[in-house]
Amino acid sequence: MGGQNNIQTNRQYKDRLFRLIFGSEKNKKYILDLYNALNDTNYTDDSLLEITTIQDVVYMGMKNDSSFIIDSELNLFEQQSSYNPNMPFREFEYCAKLLDKWVEENNFDIYGSRLVKLPTPKCYVFYNGMEEHEDKEILKLSDAFITESEGCEWTVTMLNINKGHNLELMNKCGVLKEYSEFVAMVRDSSQRMNIQQAVEQTVVTFIERNGLLSGFLKSHRAEVVDVCITEYKEELHLKNVHNEGRAEGRAEGEARMSKLVSVLINQQKFEELKKVTTDEAFREECYTLYNI
Repeated sequence: MGGQNNIQTNRQYKDRLFRLIFGSEKNKKYILDLYNALNDTNYTDDSLLEITTIQDVVYMGMKNDSSFIIDSELNLFEQQSSYNPNMPFREFEYCAKLLDKWVEENNFDIYGSRLVKLPTPKCYVFYNGMEEHEDKEILKLSDAFITESEGCEWTVTMLNINKGHNLELMNKCGVLKEYSEFVAMVRDSSQRMNIQQAVEQTVVTFIERNGLLSGFLKSHRAEVVDVCITEYKEELHLKNVHNEGRAEGRAEGEARMSKLVSVLINQQKFEELKKVTTDEAFREECYTLYNI
């Protein structure tokens, strides 16, 4: 990375709800709760947690939701509403940039003869898309390699946080559970009303519940509504693009099949014609006519 001046930024990037909850300095207690739930630890002092997420910045077009260092570990959290098998490479790339920044800030010399000890990376994807996936899946960078490679691997743990999945984790981290329920309620309500009404109604419902996210939603109500509407539109756009691609592929396939059937039918006609004439010129003319 080499320094802040070399960072490619996009100041128009809007935070997502997951990042608002689990990626900001103001909500370190939420981040610590999720870390404890994932690692079976019992940290209570959130000052031990050093946020490394860079606010309002996109590295190379990649959105980082949350990253932090605690107990010599560099944790990367990403939320995905659509399955992305390229997450190992994306988090590998982002982690490399964070470690580069960490080395620079600590004035370490990686070109010297002494080994520089680095925070251990731990990468997670929290998936809440509409496709069915297991509670836990290990995504491997090696799956993207053109040829097999021994001794070279990078993995990302993808956790399904949709309703009915990873119940033990949800019970350990109530904030994650409420986030999951919030997203599910917005999706469900959006089937019966416009998205703005769905989000606003869900916010009111969760505030009235007086749960773990109640205070957060009260303080960030307008921002939450804004980012949820943006997320929903982005998710809908990606879904439409996917469906359009499938429709175009299906139409192209049907056209090819129709042409093949036509060729086969004409081939049959040509074969029958050959049985009743020996005139080579006439047969060649029919050959061209039937486009065989």
